[in-house]
Amino acid sequence: MKNRKNLILYLILVYFLVLSISANLINKYKTQTTFNVDATSPAEIKDELIIALFIEDVTSASNGFYEEYFTMTPAIYNYEIKVQKISKELGKINITFGINPMIGAHDPVGYDEASYQIDSSGNKTFISFVHLKTYDIPDHLKNLIKKELP
Repeated sequence: MKNRKNLILYLILVYFLVLSISANLINKYKTQTTFNVDATSPAEIKDELIIALFIEDVTSASNGFYEEYFTMTPAIYNYEIKVQKISKELGKINITFGINPMIGAHDPVGYDEASYQIDSSGNKTFISFVHLKTYDIPDHLKNLIKKELP
């Protein structure tokens, strides 16, 4: 009877250990984002809000481009996105973001621009994703390259 209780206790401990390890592996590659604590002007706060509303769209566009070139998609951090241009044309707002995707420990892979159009109902339309500049990445990350960037 004592051996059976020890076995049950052992199995429960192993279960929780496996559960803990699994949870850590799942969360290992998720990025935590935060707003820039130094942003205080209304213009900076508006830019942060716009970026927050578009971060998933920008990340999706970036992933679509980089999946061809890397074995893992570069991370997109809100503090590495800038509102480059914003204009209004024929009742719609056009916005272009400047993006520095990162791989490894914050090593930028390039500079890109993603453009969107927004109508008065808030519907976003993806316009373009343009890779404008390629940066060298450290040697220890070169194994992540599938093929060279243009």
